[in-house]
This record gives sequence, C-alpha cells and structure tokens, in this order.
Amino acid sequence: MPFAPRPHTELVYVRDLPAETVTLPGADRPARLITLSRSPLNGAISAVVILPPGWRRTAGSNPLTFSEFFLLSGDLQLGDHLLQPWHYLRLAKGANPGAWQTTHGARLLWFTNDDPLAWELSRPGEQGVLHVDTNVPEWTLPFVPGSNVTRTGARLLIKLLYRDPDEGGYTRLVRQLPGWEEPRLEHHLCTEEAYGLVGISTYNFGVAPADSYFWRPPRIQHGNFRAGESGKIGLTRTDGPLENLYSTLEGEPLNWEPGSGRDPIPVEEVRPIRSPSAGPLPPQPHARAQLREQR
Repeated sequence: MPFAPRPHTELVYVRDLPAETVTLPGADRPARLITLSRSPLNGAISAVVILPPGWRRTAGSNPLTFSEFFLLSGDLQLGDHLLQPWHYLRLAKGANPGAWQTTHGARLLWFTNDDPLAWELSRPGEQGVLHVDTNVPEWTLPFVPGSNVTRTGARLLIKLLYRDPDEGGYTRLVRQLPGWEEPRLEHHLCTEEAYGLVGISTYNFGVAPADSYFWRPPRIQHGNFRAGESGKIGLTRTDGPLENLYSTLEGEPLNWEPGSGRDPIPVEEVRPIRSPSAGPLPPQPHARAQLREQR
C-alpha cells in the first residue's frame, strides 16, 4: 500500500534529534523513542527505539499496520525469533510472534504505516512473520535498471529483504562500494526513505554519514552521489516500483519527456526538514553549471 504522506525530510542526523520516553502498550517499563519522520495523517512513524536491559512486552499485535524492524545493536527476542545485530523482522498487520524481551538492551529501527501504538491481545503464531538474518545472504546486483559499474569499476549492490507482492515496494540493503559514484541526477515516482548504517556518502543534499536519514516524496530530484573511502551501506524502503529517471547535472532529461507527468521537482522548489548541523543546502549542480556559463 502507498506510504502515509509525511513532510519531506532530507538529511537529518540522529544525534540532532530529541528522544522521548514512551511506554509501549504491553511493556513492563518505558523505552526511548527518536522520531525520524511521522505522518500527520495517521501517526505512521519511522524511528529509532532504544530498549533498556531486561525490558519485556506481553504478546500482542498491531491491528492497523505492518511493522518493520532492523536491529542495530543488542538483542531482542520475539517469541521464537531471536534478533541479533543486522537482523530484519517484518510483521504483517495483526501478526503476533509472541512475547518480546531483551536481555542486554536493544537499539533498533522501527517503521509503520499507521499508528505504531495501536495494540490488542491476540493469539501468537507464525503467520505474517518474516525474519531475515541479513548477515547471511550474499550481496547481489540491483534488479532496478540504472547506474551500476562506473568509470572506477565500483558497483552498487543490494540485499533484498522484502518485496510487496501487490504494490511492488520493497525493503532492501544498498551497498555503495568504495569508489562508486553516480554523476547524474535522478528522481522516482514512488516514495523513498533510507537510513545510513555504516560508511559515508555525499550527494546534492550534502554529507550523509551513518545514522543519517531521509524521507523523500515522489519526484524530488537528487543524485550526484559519491561513496566515501570505505563505501556506504544503508537500509532503503519504497512504497512502489523504483524507476530511475535521470537528468544531467545541467538539468537536461535523459530518459523522461518534459510535460509527461514524470518531470522532477527541482531541489530549489522544496524546503525539506534538515538537521542544523548538516549546514545550509548546498548549491545544486545545474545552478553551479549555469554560474560557470555566465562567467
């Protein structure tokens, strides 16, 4: 299903965001919640959740939305599923894997498409539960046509975690190998969000290190990527098929027709939510090119 709409959030750093104390329904003690983005329509959320050692939660389910979790550090047991660092868990709407508990505490990403605090008692079971240890699968080539091997020979690789059979959206890990770059600008017709896990990259919005995040509505122009010396790995989610629509750095279309409804929204026309420590929005590539021409 399409993601619940949210404000355009581009390049926020977790270190700049406040943490609030929240007691999840069924939990025996509070947790800490760092909101990355939230929908004003229904409260759908992307967040970092910090669970204290010994935290527990009774078995239950969310009747309104699916939930996706990615464990950054620590441990989290949900029924028979033991999540360790870099494990992914998706719960379909109404799915109940069993009671929750952590021994040493946990720090995890949490994504929903409706109220994350909706809760009801239900019977535990395995239906609608997907658990992936992302440390196990091999990195593969992307299934989305576009930039891959650049002049440096570096590749873009993925690990597909989930793909929506109806809407075509997906959750995947994306790896930029050292030396990877994408000198074009691009946009998509779906909503896209991503969280940086390790490494660093730069693009037209600035510097994106680990623990940085964006929520990008359809057609927002972005690109001119360059991976850091050690590369970059991030978790990416979309609510529909991702088609790469490219433009040159001067803004000329490469595989889309102006006026077709597939036009990009130039960065100069948007004012995304942005971390203060990310600094001002950098001058955009085609603006720099125009300035050179004027000189």
